[in-house]
Amino acid sequence: MQRINKLALISVLCGVSGFAAGAPIVDPVGDFLSTYINRPLGADLDVVAAEVIYSPGSQKFEFIGTMAGAIGTTPAAGGESVLYVWGVDRGQGTERFLAGSPSIGDGVAFDSVVILRPDGTISINLFGLGGPAVNLSSGAVINGNTISAFLDETLLPSTGAAFSDYTWNLWPRFGAGNNAQISDFSPNEVAGAIDAANNPVTVPEPSSLALLGIGALALLRRRRIR
Repeated sequence: MQRINKLALISVLCGVSGFAAGAPIVDPVGDFLSTYINRPLGADLDVVAAEVIYSPGSQKFEFIGTMAGAIGTTPAAGGESVLYVWGVDRGQGTERFLAGSPSIGDGVAFDSVVILRPDGTISINLFGLGGPAVNLSSGAVINGNTISAFLDETLLPSTGAAFSDYTWNLWPRFGAGNNAQISDFSPNEVAGAIDAANNPVTVPEPSSLALLGIGALALLRRRRIR
């Protein structure tokens, strides 16, 4: 009977562990924007998966982007190189791309950007909403097709939304010029309401290990009573 109780506890814990709020985005391979022309079509400019995780315990955001090819395989040219840009809506996001040329990015709303580069550097631009731009000489981690970074929540102060309610979109681009330099959106743009093409951050649920500890104490107490 005791063994059955333990197995039941483990099953329950497995069922409640995981993540809440947002979830990873899976993006089609080869879906370069039609406006991205006369520029490199490197596989590391094509998003296949992306996620932003906010962990209240560590008070950090983790940005993760996985491309169709190894990061850094598209060489710099003409003074331009691959950039991985996360647009983050901290509460005052607007559809900024619609005002550019070509007009793209329906539903992609942001009031700040986090830029990860293949050389490991990071830039954070808050557009004057909460602080100055920040440039970090390191922090972006490359692992094959994936680029990622941990950033303290203080680098992305709220403009009205709770940290756990931030939304985001990832777009690789070749160079930091006009809209035609953006190769992909993840999630893909969606005509309609602001934030329609943004994904909520993923927020981890309470640790399964902590729950397991509570369950183990309960089982020990029950055993002693018997």
